Amino acid sequence: MKKTIFAATVFACGLALLAGCTKELQTPAENEPSGNETTATSRRIQLTTEGYESDTKSSVLDNSVQWVDGDVIMLSSVRWEGRNMIANSQERQVTVSGGNAYITAGDLITGASEVFAFYPTGVIVDESGWMIYFPSKYDSSIDGNGRQVIALPMMAYADNSGNDVTSLEFKHQTAAVKVMLWNATETDLTVTRVVVKTDTYLLNGAFSLTDEFRYREPMLDYTPESDNDSMTGRVDVNFPGYGESGALVIPAGDDTKSVQVPFYPIGKDQMTIEIHLTDGTNPYIYRHKASNPALARNQMMTAKAKLDLGGNMKSAVVNLTDITRDYEAQDGEILTGTLGSDYALTIPDGATVTLAGMTHHAGKDINGIECLGNATIILANGTVNDLTRGHDEAFFGIAMGNLTIEGSGTLYVSGGDSYAGIGGHNPSGYQDLVINGGIITATGGFLAAGIGSGNSSAFGNITINGGEIVAIGGVRAAAIGCGNNGQCGTITINDGITSLKAIKGNSGYYIDGGSGNYGTITVDGITGTNNNIHTKIFPHFNSEISTTTNTNDTWTLTHK
Repeated sequence: MKKTIFAATVFACGLALLAGCTKELQTPAENEPSGNETTATSRRIQLTTEGYESDTKSSVLDNSVQWVDGDVIMLSSVRWEGRNMIANSQERQVTVSGGNAYITAGDLITGASEVFAFYPTGVIVDESGWMIYFPSKYDSSIDGNGRQVIALPMMAYADNSGNDVTSLEFKHQTAAVKVMLWNATETDLTVTRVVVKTDTYLLNGAFSLTDEFRYREPMLDYTPESDNDSMTGRVDVNFPGYGESGALVIPAGDDTKSVQVPFYPIGKDQMTIEIHLTDGTNPYIYRHKASNPALARNQMMTAKAKLDLGGNMKSAVVNLTDITRDYEAQDGEILTGTLGSDYALTIPDGATVTLAGMTHHAGKDINGIECLGNATIILANGTVNDLTRGHDEAFFGIAMGNLTIEGSGTLYVSGGDSYAGIGGHNPSGYQDLVINGGIITATGGFLAAGIGSGNSSAFGNITINGGEIVAIGGVRAAAIGCGNNGQCGTITINDGITSLKAIKGNSGYYIDGGSGNYGTITVDGITGTNNNIHTKIFPHFNSEISTTTNTNDTWTLTHK
């Protein structure tokens, strides 16, 4: 789905304590309504800035909404056929005319009992119709007037609508954290990323639309009530980098900049704010943690950040050679140097870490890197990173929960006996791996896949969207997929990939959905299984399959 962006004031974190106060966002001026226009085949629905019970849709500019041509809204309708619910969702483009904004619904709402609309389109409702999910990552920039441009999640709802929907009133669904920035250095700084996260509690990462919503009043005002309503989470806002158009530059000594981060209503406990910066040469991270009061929907919290190169800003570059203990890499860090084989290297849940010329040869019972939850690893351009095992009884090269690998650098990774190069050992097979880029050589240990599961274990889904990949399976293991007697989910290889070489282990497979319960294998949109991949998928590519039957049987995929 395309994510829509619109104007806002903004920004992030602080030396001073997070202010304990909250304030309600201001009510915007509303657009003047105009006559409704409908035809037999086209229904024109007006979009208003007025929300339920005087609540508002909020831009960051002045807390009012200014729709522009090209904004995109996700329009969803629900109708019932007996006890069966029929849901339909389509994107609709906004048209601005005479100071009013409209979307054309067409026949989407014909006979509908309920109509929902979401902005931006990254706000989704699941197939059951009961859970709404807000995005946790946003791309943002600064416009020509120095204002932040970002989309804030909003929702509109119409009940018992049928063919009579004439307007949709959007309701702001998020709280906000506004950070006032003070550059106390003698060097201009560029903000590249702002992260706001709760250490323990988060509300509205996904909130339920209860029976009361469906049959009585819309339950859109979901505010913190108890710990049982909460879960951990974060919001990540990314800006263009140093020297790029739309970057957020804070001049030396300047204290007038601010950034706003849309955030889910939360309960009690700690809030952490991270600001990622550069002076054009070196990357830095500012972190602040403070107690946080309850923050309800449509409220704002303000924090202040005093950015000081000689004080609270830490270098984002970590030389592992200087580390003589187990090390947990923090969000935004850039790892270089060599960590000793006897030390563990972990990445915490939710963190993004860059590998920029680092080495860790894991010793006995140690992983090269262990990801403790959802993680992103970026391979820095022009760097070579080595996570090959240092001992036959090492664990995984990269042990993962859900992992995304990006970038254009080089990675060599291998696992110990019974352990995959990149993979997991979860009996339930919940891990999902996405590779978007990089020059990667992944080798499985004895009985383990190069990318996927270890011996007699399960793994989740594998998606490869880009990069140059060489995967080497261990004995009786797939190059990509399952280890000996293993299981895994779907394997999808998309046409963004530059090249892929799969080298199977003895009696193994090139690409394998697994023994027992396994998912499908899809390469460039062509779907097969491990039983017919040779005849169904291979012939569609400029591919080579060696004629030998030894452990180095190889399949090389290049695109026509």
